[in-house]
Amino acid sequence: MAEDAAQALGSQVQRRNRLALGIVIVALLGAGAAVGWKLFGAKLLGRSVPLAAMQGVESGLAELRKDDTASKAAAEKALAGLVKTYPAYVGAHAGLVTALTLQLDDLQQRAKRLDKAAEDRNFRITQFNKEKPADWDNRAAALAAEVVALKKDYDPLVAAARELEVRLREAYKAMQVAASQGNGLDRQSELALI
Repeated sequence: MAEDAAQALGSQVQRRNRLALGIVIVALLGAGAAVGWKLFGAKLLGRSVPLAAMQGVESGLAELRKDDTASKAAAEKALAGLVKTYPAYVGAHAGLVTALTLQLDDLQQRAKRLDKAAEDRNFRITQFNKEKPADWDNRAAALAAEVVALKKDYDPLVAAARELEVRLREAYKAMQVAASQGNGLDRQSELALI
């Protein structure tokens, strides 16, 4: 009987140890799964971006790197098409916002150059009227004609810049909406949202 009691006690200790070991193993596996889910779960369940969309954005950004007016317009057109096709893809929105921003900057710079040139000519006209050098009236009239021509170039640029600024604001708002519904942003998208 003493042997049976000792044997029963030994088997009870073994069962308890096996149960405790099982619980520790399950806890470790659970902790590992929780860490893995935290790191990769959202990416695994999240909507993946189609390869065509990523390639389209890269192609549009490559066009922007050419840094000429025609390439920027082509990039805007391509990226706007991607935004329509993949409205949830924040990268496409960010590319479009970038393209529109660069185009707006170009228009504003050209308008500033024309404004500066007109200002310069007006200053020279004022000096001719004060100093009255030889043939000052013809020279002032020629400069006044140049100012009128510059104004004709300036006004359409300013109107185009205003229209582009409206489109840029709309694209930015659409990007913010897509970002608020998205599963994470890439670096370019984060920078565009600033």
